Amino acid sequence: MAADGTLSQYPCLTPSQFTEAAQGLIAIASTWLPGNSPWHWVTVSRSRGPRTLTRTTSPASEPGYLVHKQTKLIAENTATRQDEDLPYEPEDIDPSALPINHTANGQWIETEYHIVYSASYQVPVLHFRSTYLVTGETLDLDSVQRHVISQTWKPSLDSVPYGGAISMQDHPFLGVPYFYIHPCNTTSLLASVDESPDATLPEDPPQSLESVLSRGPRMVSNYLLTWLSLIGQAVGLELVIERFPLGKSVNLKAEE
Repeated sequence: MAADGTLSQYPCLTPSQFTEAAQGLIAIASTWLPGNSPWHWVTVSRSRGPRTLTRTTSPASEPGYLVHKQTKLIAENTATRQDEDLPYEPEDIDPSALPINHTANGQWIETEYHIVYSASYQVPVLHFRSTYLVTGETLDLDSVQRHVISQTWKPSLDSVPYGGAISMQDHPFLGVPYFYIHPCNTTSLLASVDESPDATLPEDPPQSLESVLSRGPRMVSNYLLTWLSLIGQAVGLELVIERFPLGKSVNLKAEE
């Protein structure tokens, strides 16, 4: 990484740069995205005995991953249309606080998103799993496709060869099945938004989110926010981002 904090091998990054990028996302989200539920880092210690998971807001030298949760009320009659679902709530919801008859108008689901570093692709990978809050039951693929995956993005996701862009595999740290967006096209997606930083001198410290992002996607602290702005909405991860619109049209089809 260059002395100015930019990634010399962009769009790839090293494990240590991923950890620094995670810290950057946590800082940006807590400062400039107050309408979103928080991000935190889970440290995984494997030095002795059973694996230990520790939640923290400061990524450390131990391996780990980023975690973010969003809750959503889905209507009972959404058998075929996702756009009837009610908006995401910004805060986590305590299942015990929900009224017993809440299913009269719909069901609450919680989607947990994990950002994990891929050593093979040298890019982040987005893993996710959705559950019904009251029962704890995990949504199957059909329910995920109806209630989590954006119907606008679904054709592009399905067009990727070998089963589409979204697959299921055991979580790299937890060892339980999670859906994930395959990282085969991540470098090309990030390259598509690579641009020179704003010609004007960035504010230091930055006074707005726009000022933060004006430093460009090669800045390690901006890397994950840029990446999420390109793929997050495809799987229901809502963030308020101005410079890289969530609805940006990108081609997820694998390069031949």
